Amino acid sequence: MTKTPEEIERLRWCAELTTIGQRKALEAAQPGCSELEVWAEVRLAMEEAEGKRLVVAGDLTSGIDNTAAISGWPTDRVMQEGEPILCDLAPRSHGYWGDSCNTIFLGEPDSAFQKLYTTTERSIEVVRETLRAGITAAEFDRAVRSVFEEAGVNNPIHVGHGIGTGVHEWPRIVPGQEVTLEPNMVVMVEPGAYEPGVGGVRLEWMYLVTENGNEVLSGFPHAMRPE
Repeated sequence: MTKTPEEIERLRWCAELTTIGQRKALEAAQPGCSELEVWAEVRLAMEEAEGKRLVVAGDLTSGIDNTAAISGWPTDRVMQEGEPILCDLAPRSHGYWGDSCNTIFLGEPDSAFQKLYTTTERSIEVVRETLRAGITAAEFDRAVRSVFEEAGVNNPIHVGHGIGTGVHEWPRIVPGQEVTLEPNMVVMVEPGAYEPGVGGVRLEWMYLVTENGNEVLSGFPHAMRPE
């Protein structure tokens, strides 16, 4: 579960690929574009940085119902004003995986969606404050999950997972997982809120666990629209 310095450098590059892809998604997502058109631009940006074809997993799905359903491959669905987009990018480079997620919104969200987004943003603050060596995965999960419970919104999937030569590795950050986090573990933390009739939000970064805290390896902003 812990990574060598060489592995960490490979994962840093994978995180950089996701940064390139997520920034392109923010730029490319516009009303009237199809999900596939945006996906093509995102993939091209990452592959130009890599210099060759990439294996890419993840999601790019739009609309209230689709994002509330948590995941989905891009289709020819045309994006509309007033809709959320989940962009979850996981490229594989030199035998290692990156992962990431951002939630984009076309236009201005209503108060119900804004609550989902604001709650998820608050959970990221708890991640930065809490993630460190010595805490168990269950303790960390509980700290992050409590933000959603206190707000009364639904976070039905795992809080996170390890990453390396597999896109989902141990440790799993889920209730009851008593493994202790150690320095040089690299984990994906992906808190989210999903509500039928409102939409879905997921914000995911790659983190390096350190003795006293954590380092964010992802370089893209969690932002609903370009800065």
